[in-house]
Parts: sequence; structure tokens; C-alpha cells
Amino acid sequence: RAWQLGETSDGSRLRAAAQRHAERAGDPAFAEAVELFIAEEQRHGAALGRFLDLAGVPRLRWYWGDAAFRLFRHFLGRIESCATVVVMVEVHALLYYAAVRRAGGSVVLGRVCHQILRDEVAHIRFQCERLALLRRAHSRPRHALSAVVHTVLFTGIVLAIWLGHRRALRAGGWSLRRYWRAAWGKMRTAWNLMRPEAYRWPTERAVSETSRPVPASNGGQ
Repeated sequence: RAWQLGETSDGSRLRAAAQRHAERAGDPAFAEAVELFIAEEQRHGAALGRFLDLAGVPRLRWYWGDAAFRLFRHFLGRIESCATVVVMVEVHALLYYAAVRRAGGSVVLGRVCHQILRDEVAHIRFQCERLALLRRAHSRPRHALSAVVHTVLFTGIVLAIWLGHRRALRAGGWSLRRYWRAAWGKMRTAWNLMRPEAYRWPTERAVSETSRPVPASNGGQ
């Protein structure tokens, strides 16, 4: 129920950050893509909500984890910060929905989780590609500082999700140790996809923030 509540966000903060970025970059297609991303996340919430309704389970109107995440997002105004947090949460979604699919005896819930998992893989790639593009202009000290901040933030998210959802995760086969290792493994894969060198970029003369990178043959694999 808590994850269903989280999937129903209106995405206003991300939408605003994406619009500002798109205007600065002259890339209206990015703002349009983010709108589709938000709509797909809301579709997840609708599907999960429909399942809860059919099962006779009341939907949550408030949950501490969702409230904390929404409050945190109020301080994020840049697309880079927003996208980074989105990736971290969606990495955990891969583990959480896989656990629910394994633990549940419902065919319907299993199909919903299967579709969400497929969507989240594409969502993570979409966000990481934009982050790789933005990080091309970062200096080495900024890269180093970002790595420290991301490590601290991700550690907090791992612990918070385990604290709030350990019953479901354990039912799906995750111990704390296994969950910890799997979460960091998937996040390292995402960090690899955020590296500018993971893509073959157009020539420097033609490149701009609106350019779309082409994944390298071994990038992030």
C-alpha cells in the first residue's frame, strides 16, 4: 500500500525541473519525455490501486516514508538532483517488486509487478542517460564530491526501505545482507550508466546539451 501511494505522485517538482532544464537546453523533447515518464509511474499507481480495491484492502492516505520523500523533493530544484534521487528509488523498486512477485500468490499482482519491473528498467536508463549528458561538464572535484554525497544518500535510502518494508522483502526471499548487496550492485550498474564515457558522443563541434548519446557497446554492462 505504501508503494502504491508513492506511485501516485503528481510529479510536479520533477516536471518543473525538467521544464526549466529543457528551456535552458533548447530541448523541448526532454520535457515531453518526462511527462510520459510521470504518466507511466502514475499508471503503476493506478494498477496497484485497482488491485487493492479488488482485494478489499483500503488504500493508504499517508505513509512516513512517502511523506519524507516528498518533503525531501521540495529542496530539489535542479534536474540533476531530481533525476539522481529518482534513480536511487527506482533501483529499490526493482528489488521490491521482484520480492512481491515472488511472495504473492496472486496471478494478477504478479502480472502488475512484472509490467512495473519492465518499465523501471527503461526508466533507469532514461534518467541515467540524461545524467551522463549533464556530467560531461563536471570537474574532477565535483565528481568526487558527488560520489560522496550519493553514497551517503543511497545508504540512507537502503536502510529506510528495509526498515519500512522488511516484511515484504523477507517474504520475497531477501535477508538484510542479500538485500544490501543486491541494492548496491544495482546502484553501481546505474552509476556506470551515468558516466559520460559510457556513451559514444557526437563530435565536439556538433555536441550540445540537446544531443542524444549513443550507448557504447560495453557501456554500463
